[in-house]
Amino acid sequence: MGPLSIRPAGPNDFNTIDDIIHINTNDSSRKNGYPFLSNVKDLEKAIESYQNHFHHCAMMIYLNKDSIGFTGLLYEEGDYEAWVVGPYLNNLYYSTTLIQIVLEELLHLTYNTFTTIYLHVPTENEALMEACKRVNMDVFKQEDHHFTFAASLKNTLTL
Repeated sequence: MGPLSIRPAGPNDFNTIDDIIHINTNDSSRKNGYPFLSNVKDLEKAIESYQNHFHHCAMMIYLNKDSIGFTGLLYEEGDYEAWVVGPYLNNLYYSTTLIQIVLEELLHLTYNTFTTIYLHVPTENEALMEACKRVNMDVFKQEDHHFTFAASLKNTLTL
């Protein structure tokens, strides 16, 4: 497997994001939690509800040079906490191991920005649930049909 990277999404990525959302929406084992997305417009609305910008919050996931999915963070400017979007991956790459790698990269990217990131996981999504455990996210809240995982990050200044 080649290098995985995450970069900000832009308007050129809307169709890809919309396609990946539809793939995930139609498979109950890949059901994602908050925010609940049916299409890219739902993602735009979620980001707007945080008074933020699409290119600040939505991120494309690349393996080598191929787009394989997207993720993101929902937060208001100045917040020390954020909610993870997805991650959403296309069919070929949807696995616990790759989700784990994406979460590890996301934790690395957010290490000096946020103190805590949260991830809402429906119990049907076993791959995402296992990936959260593998990256040592703690169960913050448990309800009948979902868990909220939290990763505590150190908010330290590096020079």
